[in-house]
Amino acid sequence: MNSDKNPVFIGGCDRSGTTLLASLLGAHPDCLVVPEFQFKIDLIHACKKERSEVAWDFISNNKRFKIWELHSENVLYLKKRFLDKSVTVSELIIDFADSYLRKTQSDTFKFWIDHTPVNLRFSSTLHEIYPHAKFIHIVRDGRAIARSVIPLDWGPNTITASAPWWLSNLAYGLLLETQLSQFSVLRVSYEELILSSEATLKQISQFLSIEYRSEMLTGHFDLPTYTVNQHQLVGKELEKSRINAWEDYFSSRQVEIFENLTGDMLVLLGYELKCQGITTGLSRSERFKYITTEYFQKQINKVRHRKRAYRYL
Repeated sequence: MNSDKNPVFIGGCDRSGTTLLASLLGAHPDCLVVPEFQFKIDLIHACKKERSEVAWDFISNNKRFKIWELHSENVLYLKKRFLDKSVTVSELIIDFADSYLRKTQSDTFKFWIDHTPVNLRFSSTLHEIYPHAKFIHIVRDGRAIARSVIPLDWGPNTITASAPWWLSNLAYGLLLETQLSQFSVLRVSYEELILSSEATLKQISQFLSIEYRSEMLTGHFDLPTYTVNQHQLVGKELEKSRINAWEDYFSSRQVEIFENLTGDMLVLLGYELKCQGITTGLSRSERFKYITTEYFQKQINKVRHRKRAYRYL
């Protein structure tokens, strides 16, 4: 891979649509989408601390690295590059993306796209390594994110846990927007991506200095087997009805609790509150109920998560 092929780091709170956006961009010939690069921060830290066989074993045994399902010869090549201290961190990360490129047999792209949700949490580190990188911050209604994440085998399991989780993850992207110029970071709304797909994709294309292509409306990205069940809408027609699916999922009291715990953030992002006027905080009995539910569901999810990891990894 040539060094002039810069990364695009898509990020935001989990379940905001990072993978969906990456798949739409992946239909463009100038863009190559790699699976979530969740182990790259470990890779960066390992390079700064010690490049040893032990450090490489730590990286190569990372389940997120295994998700990439690279060919054995590529893994050996990456090990050699990792142990070569003359190879810079930026070059090494590109080598990893390049190894996935060899798997896809495509060399016509201008950008390689990493859609790991936590990218913005480490944006300062990534910007230091790649000063010309582009960042896309995708935001989504926190109530919809709660609806999406609660049934999964990771993340918060209740409305009370999902509210602060959404706020804390959202904060990194909002702060990044104040630190970088409009030429380096772009905020995209999940809802606008669904409701005004063409206009939003044209905006992103302009930001990346690529020509908009109509095939971007359907998208293209071969999901890793491990995560395919969590991204069942990727590659399918964009469903506008799912934007407000949370309204039928949560009770009015649950919505009130979420809006109470998140203050004015929904309004500041342009979302309409369902509960007008003063909202009531948690009662003692509600607090006990949600704490115990969160605890026991986490124990169940640990088992679910291990079963999924065993099945695919």
